[in-house]
Amino acid sequence: MKLENIKKIACIGAGVIGHSWACAFARGGYEVRLMDVNNDLLRKAENGIRRNYEVFVKNELINQDEVAAILKKIEMGTDISWAVEDADFCIESVSENIDLKKDIFGKMDQAAPQRAILASSTSGQPMTEIAKATKRPEKCVIIHPLNPPHIIPAVEVVKGTLTSDETVDLTVGLLKKIGRRPYVCLKEVPGFVMSRLLTVVLREALSLLKKGVATVEDIDTAINSGLGLRFGLMGVFEIHNLTASGGLENFFKNYSGFYRQIWADLEDMKDVTPELAAKAVEGIRKELGDRSQEDIIKWRDEKLLELMKIRKLI
Repeated sequence: MKLENIKKIACIGAGVIGHSWACAFARGGYEVRLMDVNNDLLRKAENGIRRNYEVFVKNELINQDEVAAILKKIEMGTDISWAVEDADFCIESVSENIDLKKDIFGKMDQAAPQRAILASSTSGQPMTEIAKATKRPEKCVIIHPLNPPHIIPAVEVVKGTLTSDETVDLTVGLLKKIGRRPYVCLKEVPGFVMSRLLTVVLREALSLLKKGVATVEDIDTAINSGLGLRFGLMGVFEIHNLTASGGLENFFKNYSGFYRQIWADLEDMKDVTPELAAKAVEGIRKELGDRSQEDIIKWRDEKLLELMKIRKLI
């Protein structure tokens, strides 16, 4: 199959990631079938898709006529065979349960055309294992986005041991066609790149909260008004390349001792106790006040688009 032959996309699972993928591909010009066994979730997804496009309209990226045309490209249903029967690219976005994902992949494999690529949005499960549920492991691949994928461009593409280079190349090309910025992970490790980096930050944030070093709100301030501003422009190696005159090489010469002291003091936390979880929940409730999840998501998406305009990512 060639990139130009990919016309139809199946999105399995209508949750936050699934319907966000539907938004991205429909806006990219593809016909999309969005499937979920839960009709209530499909109705929520339809409302969510409309809200997503409203944010694009508000930011003058599309107009109402374009929204009407894009919405016509999205069909919804509860039957997985219907969703994938004529699809060229199928995306599974169900919960992080490997047995459930393998079950979905088995059903997609049975009903989808032999040409179809089967992809997973998993944030950390191995494709090598998921693909065992199919008879086409060479056409199975991971496309892990950062939420919300209809806005944030980075997507990590992860192979299983039997995934073909052709599948990876087609997947990367497809993602680029809808305005994503994919990169290929060179090894299959739990959590890939983005989840591992985010998990490390969360673990240390919880450790600081547990030790009484800072409150939830202050830790978030350190990110959203400090580190996060730089991360909005540069990656971790780019940032440290500017830490010392002479770049990254001099940084390692001059600061490695200081960093070793911090690394030695970091907590190797393996689990979150109920008490610590309750403390974090209490802290975020205090920080957010009476703002609803829906209001926060709308604000987040609008600000992400503003930032991406500055970065010229859209």
